Amino acid sequence: PISVLSSSLPKRSLNGMTDSPAGSTSSEERASPCGYCRCEVPVSSKIVCGGCKTSFYCSGECLNSDWQGHQPICDAVAAHHSVKKLTVRAVASGMPFTVHACPTTEAPTRYMIIVTQRAPIIRKTFLLFSTIHGSCEYTYPPMESPPPDAAVHQLIQDIYTSVYEASLDKGVWVLAACCLGPLRSYRCKDGDFKALIADYKRYHAVFLSQACQQVCETVLKYELVVPFMETLCECFESRALQVQEDPKAFVAEVTQAKNYYLSLLVYLQETAFCKEVASRAAHDRQEVMKKVSVIYQHLAAKDKEGKALTYLERSEAVLLRLTSEHPTPMNYNLLGLLYDCLPHNPVYQNKAELARKKAAELIHSSIDQRCGEDDEARSQSTSQRDVGSARVPNGGEATRVETI
Repeated sequence: PISVLSSSLPKRSLNGMTDSPAGSTSSEERASPCGYCRCEVPVSSKIVCGGCKTSFYCSGECLNSDWQGHQPICDAVAAHHSVKKLTVRAVASGMPFTVHACPTTEAPTRYMIIVTQRAPIIRKTFLLFSTIHGSCEYTYPPMESPPPDAAVHQLIQDIYTSVYEASLDKGVWVLAACCLGPLRSYRCKDGDFKALIADYKRYHAVFLSQACQQVCETVLKYELVVPFMETLCECFESRALQVQEDPKAFVAEVTQAKNYYLSLLVYLQETAFCKEVASRAAHDRQEVMKKVSVIYQHLAAKDKEGKALTYLERSEAVLLRLTSEHPTPMNYNLLGLLYDCLPHNPVYQNKAELARKKAAELIHSSIDQRCGEDDEARSQSTSQRDVGSARVPNGGEATRVETI
Protein backbone atom coordinates (compact mmCIF):
# COMPACT_ATOMS: atom_id res chain seq x y z
CA PRO A 1 0.00 0.00 0.00
CA ILE A 2 0.94 3.63 -0.43
CA SER A 3 2.47 5.16 2.70
CA VAL A 4 0.31 7.88 4.23
CA LEU A 5 3.43 10.01 4.60
CA SER A 6 5.87 10.71 1.83
CA SER A 7 9.52 10.71 2.88
CA SER A 8 10.13 13.79 0.72
CA LEU A 9 7.69 15.93 2.71
CA PRO A 10 8.93 18.14 5.59
CA LYS A 11 8.97 16.34 8.91
CA ARG A 12 7.86 17.73 12.25
CA SER A 13 9.54 16.52 15.43
CA LEU A 14 7.11 14.93 17.87
CA ASN A 15 8.19 12.46 20.53
CA GLY A 16 7.26 8.91 19.61
CA MET A 17 5.89 9.64 16.13
CA THR A 18 7.06 7.47 13.26
CA ASP A 19 6.39 7.49 9.56
CA SER A 20 4.33 4.72 8.04
CA PRO A 21 6.75 2.19 6.57
CA ALA A 22 6.79 2.70 2.82
CA GLY A 23 6.37 -0.39 0.72
CA SER A 24 5.19 -2.66 3.55
CA THR A 25 2.39 -4.98 2.48
CA SER A 26 0.96 -7.15 5.22
CA SER A 27 -1.34 -10.07 4.43
CA GLU A 28 -4.54 -8.34 5.48
CA GLU A 29 -3.71 -5.34 3.27
CA ARG A 30 -3.04 -7.30 0.08
CA ALA A 31 -6.74 -7.43 -0.80
CA SER A 32 -8.85 -4.47 0.25
CA PRO A 33 -12.53 -3.75 -0.33
CA CYS A 34 -13.38 -1.21 -2.98
CA GLY A 35 -14.34 2.06 -1.32
CA TYR A 36 -17.59 2.18 -3.31
CA CYS A 37 -18.87 -1.19 -4.52
CA ARG A 38 -17.17 -3.17 -1.68
CA CYS A 39 -15.73 -5.88 -3.95
CA GLU A 40 -12.34 -7.28 -2.92
CA VAL A 41 -9.56 -5.64 -4.94
CA PRO A 42 -6.15 -7.36 -5.34
CA VAL A 43 -3.15 -5.20 -4.56
CA SER A 44 -2.06 -5.22 -8.18
CA SER A 45 -5.39 -3.77 -9.35
CA LYS A 46 -5.92 -1.09 -6.71
CA ILE A 47 -6.67 2.47 -7.73
CA VAL A 48 -5.58 4.70 -4.87
CA CYS A 49 -7.24 8.03 -4.10
CA GLY A 50 -4.65 10.64 -5.03
CA GLY A 51 -5.67 12.97 -2.20
CA CYS A 52 -5.71 10.93 1.00
CA LYS A 53 -3.75 7.87 -0.22
CA THR A 54 -5.85 5.70 2.12
CA SER A 55 -8.96 4.75 0.09
CA PHE A 56 -8.80 2.12 -2.63
CA TYR A 57 -11.11 1.44 -5.57
CA CYS A 58 -11.52 -1.21 -8.20
CA SER A 59 -12.03 1.30 -11.01
CA GLY A 60 -12.06 4.97 -11.84
CA GLU A 61 -15.83 4.84 -12.08
CA CYS A 62 -16.14 3.74 -8.45
CA LEU A 63 -13.68 6.43 -7.37
CA ASN A 64 -15.74 9.13 -9.10
CA SER A 65 -19.02 7.75 -7.78
CA ASP A 66 -17.72 7.77 -4.20
CA TRP A 67 -16.20 11.25 -4.37
CA GLN A 68 -19.16 13.20 -2.95
CA GLY A 69 -19.17 11.19 0.29
CA HIS A 70 -15.40 10.74 0.43
CA GLN A 71 -14.34 14.36 -0.25
CA PRO A 72 -14.63 15.73 3.36
CA ILE A 73 -12.49 12.88 4.70
CA CYS A 74 -10.06 13.12 1.81
CA ASP A 75 -9.54 16.85 2.34
CA ALA A 76 -8.93 16.39 6.08
CA VAL A 77 -6.39 13.61 5.56
CA ALA A 78 -4.62 15.41 2.71
CA ALA A 79 -4.17 18.49 4.90
CA HIS A 80 -2.11 16.40 7.33
CA HIS A 81 0.28 14.69 4.90
CA SER A 82 3.23 16.66 6.29
CA VAL A 83 2.48 15.71 9.91
CA LYS A 84 4.25 12.69 11.35
CA LYS A 85 1.91 9.93 12.38
CA LEU A 86 1.92 7.12 14.88
CA THR A 87 0.99 3.94 13.02
CA VAL A 88 -0.89 1.39 15.12
CA ARG A 89 -2.06 -2.14 14.39
CA ALA A 90 -5.56 -2.40 15.83
CA VAL A 91 -7.79 -5.44 16.17
CA ALA A 92 -11.58 -5.41 16.31
CA SER A 93 -13.94 -8.37 15.86
CA GLY A 94 -10.86 -10.51 15.28
CA MET A 95 -9.82 -8.44 12.24
CA PRO A 96 -6.45 -6.63 12.22
CA PHE A 97 -6.21 -3.28 10.45
CA THR A 98 -4.09 -0.13 10.47
CA VAL A 99 -4.80 3.27 11.99
CA HIS A 100 -2.68 6.42 11.86
CA ALA A 101 -2.80 9.04 14.63
CA CYS A 102 -1.49 12.58 14.36
CA PRO A 103 -2.10 16.00 15.95
CA THR A 104 -4.36 18.25 13.93
CA THR A 105 -2.91 21.30 12.25
CA GLU A 106 -5.22 23.70 14.12
CA ALA A 107 -4.47 22.43 17.66
CA PRO A 108 -1.60 20.21 18.89
CA THR A 109 -3.80 18.93 21.75
CA ARG A 110 -6.46 17.68 19.31
CA TYR A 111 -5.70 14.40 17.58
CA MET A 112 -7.03 12.84 14.41
CA ILE A 113 -7.06 9.08 13.94
CA ILE A 114 -7.29 7.83 10.37
CA VAL A 115 -8.90 4.38 10.20
CA THR A 116 -8.33 2.38 7.03
CA GLN A 117 -11.21 0.77 5.18
CA ARG A 118 -10.07 -2.67 6.36
CA ALA A 119 -11.73 -1.98 9.73
CA PRO A 120 -14.84 -4.12 10.30
CA ILE A 121 -18.42 -2.83 10.56
CA ILE A 122 -17.90 0.36 8.52
CA ARG A 123 -15.34 -0.96 6.03
CA LYS A 124 -14.60 2.51 4.69
CA THR A 125 -11.88 4.99 5.54
CA PHE A 126 -13.15 7.18 8.38
CA LEU A 127 -11.80 9.64 10.94
CA LEU A 128 -11.88 9.97 14.71
CA PHE A 129 -11.16 13.23 16.54
CA SER A 130 -10.58 13.76 20.25
CA THR A 131 -9.05 16.29 22.62
CA ILE A 132 -7.64 16.05 26.14
CA HIS A 133 -10.57 15.12 28.44
CA GLY A 134 -12.93 15.30 25.46
CA SER A 135 -15.26 12.71 24.03
CA CYS A 136 -14.92 11.16 20.58
CA GLU A 137 -16.06 12.82 17.38
CA TYR A 138 -16.18 10.48 14.42
CA THR A 139 -16.75 11.12 10.73
CA TYR A 140 -17.38 8.49 8.10
CA PRO A 141 -18.97 8.61 4.64
CA PRO A 142 -22.76 8.30 4.37
CA MET A 143 -23.89 4.69 3.95
CA GLU A 144 -27.15 3.18 2.75
CA SER A 145 -27.42 0.96 5.81
CA PRO A 146 -25.30 2.42 8.67
CA PRO A 147 -24.26 -0.07 11.35
CA PRO A 148 -25.93 -0.03 14.79
CA ASP A 149 -24.58 2.51 17.24
CA ALA A 150 -23.55 -0.23 19.68
CA ALA A 151 -21.37 -1.89 17.02
CA VAL A 152 -19.81 1.43 16.02
CA HIS A 153 -19.09 2.32 19.65
CA GLN A 154 -17.43 -1.05 20.25
CA LEU A 155 -15.27 -0.59 17.15
CA ILE A 156 -14.23 2.90 18.26
CA GLN A 157 -13.51 1.66 21.77
CA ASP A 158 -11.26 -1.10 20.36
CA ILE A 159 -9.43 1.47 18.21
CA TYR A 160 -8.85 3.88 21.10
CA THR A 161 -7.67 1.03 23.32
CA SER A 162 -5.06 0.00 20.73
CA VAL A 163 -3.92 3.59 20.13
CA TYR A 164 -3.78 4.26 23.89
CA GLU A 165 -1.51 1.29 24.53
CA ALA A 166 0.77 2.24 21.65
CA SER A 167 0.96 5.89 22.70
CA LEU A 168 2.02 4.90 26.22
CA ASP A 169 4.69 2.59 24.84
CA LYS A 170 5.98 5.34 22.53
CA GLY A 171 5.71 8.11 25.14
CA VAL A 172 3.22 10.22 23.16
CA TRP A 173 1.53 11.54 26.29
CA VAL A 174 -0.87 14.02 24.69
CA LEU A 175 -2.23 11.29 22.41
CA ALA A 176 -2.63 8.97 25.41
CA ALA A 177 -4.58 11.69 27.20
CA CYS A 178 -6.76 12.21 24.13
CA CYS A 179 -7.57 8.49 24.09
CA LEU A 180 -8.61 8.39 27.75
CA GLY A 181 -11.50 10.80 27.21
CA PRO A 182 -13.41 8.53 24.77
CA LEU A 183 -12.49 5.42 26.77
CA ARG A 184 -13.92 7.06 29.89
CA SER A 185 -17.16 7.89 28.06
CA TYR A 186 -17.70 4.37 26.77
CA ARG A 187 -16.62 2.54 29.92
CA CYS A 188 -18.73 4.77 32.18
CA LYS A 189 -21.71 4.17 29.92
CA ASP A 190 -21.17 0.43 30.34
CA GLY A 191 -20.47 0.76 34.07
CA ASP A 192 -17.08 -0.88 33.53
CA PHE A 193 -15.19 1.16 36.13
CA LYS A 194 -12.80 -1.70 36.80
CA ALA A 195 -11.40 -1.54 33.26
CA LEU A 196 -11.36 2.26 33.38
CA ILE A 197 -9.39 2.19 36.64
CA ALA A 198 -6.86 -0.12 34.99
CA ASP A 199 -6.47 2.35 32.09
CA TYR A 200 -5.97 5.34 34.38
CA LYS A 201 -3.65 3.50 36.76
CA ARG A 202 -1.38 2.57 33.88
CA TYR A 203 -1.34 6.19 32.68
CA HIS A 204 -0.63 7.33 36.24
CA ALA A 205 2.19 4.84 36.75
CA VAL A 206 3.91 5.35 33.39
CA PHE A 207 3.45 9.08 32.89
CA LEU A 208 3.83 10.44 36.40
CA SER A 209 6.71 8.23 37.43
CA GLN A 210 8.75 8.41 34.22
CA ALA A 211 7.93 11.40 32.08
CA CYS A 212 6.09 14.09 34.02
CA GLN A 213 9.19 16.27 34.26
CA GLN A 214 9.82 15.94 30.53
CA VAL A 215 6.76 18.03 29.67
CA CYS A 216 8.02 21.61 29.48
CA GLU A 217 4.74 23.51 29.06
CA THR A 218 3.42 24.16 32.56
CA VAL A 219 -0.19 24.60 31.45
CA LEU A 220 -0.06 21.42 29.40
CA LYS A 221 1.60 19.59 32.26
CA TYR A 222 -1.26 20.60 34.53
CA GLU A 223 -3.81 19.35 31.99
CA LEU A 224 -1.99 16.04 31.69
CA VAL A 225 -1.76 15.42 35.44
CA VAL A 226 -4.43 16.95 37.67
CA PRO A 227 -7.72 16.22 35.86
CA PHE A 228 -6.67 12.63 35.19
CA MET A 229 -5.75 11.98 38.81
CA GLU A 230 -9.11 13.48 39.85
CA THR A 231 -10.88 11.16 37.41
CA LEU A 232 -8.97 8.16 38.73
CA CYS A 233 -10.12 8.99 42.26
CA GLU A 234 -13.69 9.43 41.06
CA CYS A 235 -13.52 6.03 39.36
CA PHE A 236 -12.63 4.42 42.68
CA GLU A 237 -15.56 6.24 44.29
CA SER A 238 -17.93 5.04 41.57
CA ARG A 239 -16.57 1.54 41.94
CA ALA A 240 -17.19 1.79 45.70
CA LEU A 241 -20.85 2.58 45.06
CA GLN A 242 -21.10 -0.55 42.91
CA VAL A 243 -19.84 -2.76 45.75
CA GLN A 244 -21.32 -0.86 48.70
CA GLU A 245 -23.29 -3.96 49.77
CA ASP A 246 -19.94 -5.54 50.60
CA PRO A 247 -18.44 -3.39 53.40
CA LYS A 248 -14.96 -4.82 52.98
CA ALA A 249 -14.86 -4.16 49.23
CA PHE A 250 -16.35 -0.69 49.77
CA VAL A 251 -13.64 0.23 52.26
CA ALA A 252 -10.94 -1.09 49.91
CA GLU A 253 -12.14 1.06 46.99
CA VAL A 254 -12.64 4.18 49.12
CA THR A 255 -9.17 3.71 50.63
CA GLN A 256 -7.68 3.61 47.13
CA ALA A 257 -9.50 6.84 46.28
CA LYS A 258 -8.20 8.42 49.48
CA ASN A 259 -4.60 7.42 48.72
CA TYR A 260 -4.69 8.90 45.22
CA TYR A 261 -6.38 12.07 46.49
CA LEU A 262 -3.56 12.46 49.04
CA SER A 263 -1.00 11.93 46.27
CA LEU A 264 -2.72 14.62 44.21
CA LEU A 265 -2.79 16.90 47.25
CA VAL A 266 0.98 16.58 47.65
CA TYR A 267 1.46 17.32 43.94
CA LEU A 268 -0.70 20.46 44.12
CA GLN A 269 1.12 21.65 47.22
CA GLU A 270 4.71 21.02 46.18
CA THR A 271 4.59 22.01 42.51
CA ALA A 272 5.28 25.59 41.48
CA PHE A 273 2.80 26.58 38.79
CA CYS A 274 2.91 29.56 36.49
CA LYS A 275 0.43 32.36 37.04
CA GLU A 276 -1.86 31.03 34.31
CA VAL A 277 -2.80 28.01 36.43
CA ALA A 278 -1.88 29.12 39.96
CA SER A 279 -5.42 30.16 40.91
CA ARG A 280 -6.86 27.03 39.34
CA ALA A 281 -4.40 24.86 41.27
CA ALA A 282 -5.39 26.58 44.54
CA HIS A 283 -9.07 25.97 43.82
CA ASP A 284 -8.47 22.32 42.89
CA ARG A 285 -6.43 21.81 46.04
CA GLN A 286 -9.28 23.19 48.12
CA GLU A 287 -11.75 20.80 46.45
CA VAL A 288 -9.43 17.82 46.94
CA MET A 289 -9.13 18.59 50.66
CA LYS A 290 -12.92 18.58 50.95
CA LYS A 291 -13.12 15.22 49.22
CA VAL A 292 -10.42 13.73 51.45
CA SER A 293 -12.34 14.90 54.52
CA VAL A 294 -15.55 13.29 53.23
CA ILE A 295 -13.73 10.03 52.45
CA TYR A 296 -12.43 9.84 56.03
CA GLN A 297 -16.02 10.24 57.22
CA HIS A 298 -17.16 7.40 54.92
CA LEU A 299 -14.41 5.19 56.31
CA ALA A 300 -15.53 6.04 59.85
CA ALA A 301 -19.13 5.15 59.01
CA LYS A 302 -18.14 1.72 57.63
CA ASP A 303 -15.51 0.97 60.25
CA LYS A 304 -15.78 -2.24 62.26
CA GLU A 305 -12.28 -2.30 63.72
CA GLY A 306 -12.56 0.51 66.26
CA LYS A 307 -10.89 3.12 64.02
CA ALA A 308 -13.92 5.36 63.50
CA LEU A 309 -12.74 8.07 65.89
CA THR A 310 -9.29 8.05 64.31
CA TYR A 311 -10.80 8.59 60.86
CA LEU A 312 -12.98 11.43 62.14
CA GLU A 313 -9.99 13.09 63.77
CA ARG A 314 -8.11 12.88 60.47
CA SER A 315 -11.10 14.44 58.75
CA GLU A 316 -11.01 17.20 61.38
CA ALA A 317 -7.30 17.80 60.74
CA VAL A 318 -7.94 18.19 56.99
CA LEU A 319 -10.82 20.62 57.55
CA LEU A 320 -8.83 22.66 60.07
CA ARG A 321 -6.08 23.00 57.52
CA LEU A 322 -8.66 23.90 54.88
CA THR A 323 -10.24 26.62 57.01
CA SER A 324 -6.83 28.07 57.84
CA GLU A 325 -5.92 28.33 54.13
CA HIS A 326 -9.40 29.17 52.84
CA PRO A 327 -11.50 30.73 55.63
CA THR A 328 -14.88 30.68 53.89
CA PRO A 329 -18.34 30.24 55.44
CA MET A 330 -18.83 26.95 53.59
CA ASN A 331 -15.61 25.48 54.92
CA TYR A 332 -16.44 26.48 58.51
CA ASN A 333 -19.92 25.01 58.12
CA LEU A 334 -18.36 21.74 56.94
CA LEU A 335 -16.20 21.76 60.05
CA GLY A 336 -19.26 22.37 62.23
CA LEU A 337 -21.12 19.48 60.61
CA LEU A 338 -18.15 17.22 61.30
CA TYR A 339 -18.14 18.12 65.00
CA ASP A 340 -21.85 17.30 65.11
CA CYS A 341 -20.99 13.80 63.87
CA LEU A 342 -18.37 13.23 66.56
CA PRO A 343 -19.31 11.46 69.81
CA HIS A 344 -21.55 13.47 72.14
CA ASN A 345 -19.05 15.56 74.06
CA PRO A 346 -19.16 19.14 75.39
CA VAL A 347 -15.78 19.84 73.80
CA TYR A 348 -16.98 18.89 70.32
CA GLN A 349 -20.27 20.74 70.84
CA ASN A 350 -18.35 23.88 71.76
CA LYS A 351 -16.14 23.50 68.67
CA ALA A 352 -19.22 23.09 66.49
CA GLU A 353 -20.73 26.27 67.88
CA LEU A 354 -17.49 28.18 67.34
CA ALA A 355 -17.26 26.96 63.73
CA ARG A 356 -20.86 28.00 62.97
CA LYS A 357 -20.30 31.35 64.70
CA LYS A 358 -17.21 31.96 62.59
CA ALA A 359 -19.17 31.10 59.42
CA ALA A 360 -21.90 33.59 60.42
CA GLU A 361 -19.31 36.30 61.10
CA LEU A 362 -17.77 35.79 57.67
CA ILE A 363 -21.18 36.00 56.03
CA HIS A 364 -22.04 39.23 57.84
CA SER A 365 -18.61 40.66 57.06
CA SER A 366 -19.07 39.84 53.39
CA ILE A 367 -22.51 41.49 53.38
CA ASP A 368 -21.17 44.60 55.10
CA GLN A 369 -18.28 44.84 52.68
CA ARG A 370 -20.61 44.45 49.71
CA CYS A 371 -22.97 47.11 51.09
CA GLY A 372 -20.02 49.46 51.63
CA GLU A 373 -18.88 48.94 48.05
CA ASP A 374 -22.40 49.61 46.78
CA ASP A 375 -22.65 52.81 48.87
CA GLU A 376 -19.30 54.00 47.58
CA ALA A 377 -20.31 53.28 43.99
CA ARG A 378 -23.60 55.19 44.44
CA SER A 379 -21.74 58.10 46.05
CA GLN A 380 -19.30 58.30 43.16
CA SER A 381 -22.14 58.14 40.65
CA THR A 382 -24.03 60.93 42.43
CA SER A 383 -20.88 63.09 42.61
CA GLN A 384 -20.28 62.67 38.89
CA ARG A 385 -23.86 63.65 38.08
CA ASP A 386 -23.59 66.75 40.31
CA VAL A 387 -20.36 67.86 38.63
CA GLY A 388 -21.76 67.22 35.18
CA SER A 389 -24.95 69.18 35.96
CA ALA A 390 -23.22 72.34 37.24
CA ARG A 391 -24.33 75.31 35.14
CA VAL A 392 -23.46 79.02 34.90
CA PRO A 393 -25.52 81.91 33.40
CA ASN A 394 -24.58 82.84 29.85
CA GLY A 395 -26.83 85.34 28.18
CA GLY A 396 -29.95 83.84 29.66
CA GLU A 397 -28.91 80.32 28.63
CA ALA A 398 -27.37 77.57 30.74
CA THR A 399 -24.17 75.85 29.63
CA ARG A 400 -22.37 72.82 31.13
CA VAL A 401 -19.16 73.58 32.99
CA GLU A 402 -16.23 71.57 31.70
CA THR A 403 -14.12 70.23 34.56
CA ILE A 404 -10.69 68.68 34.33
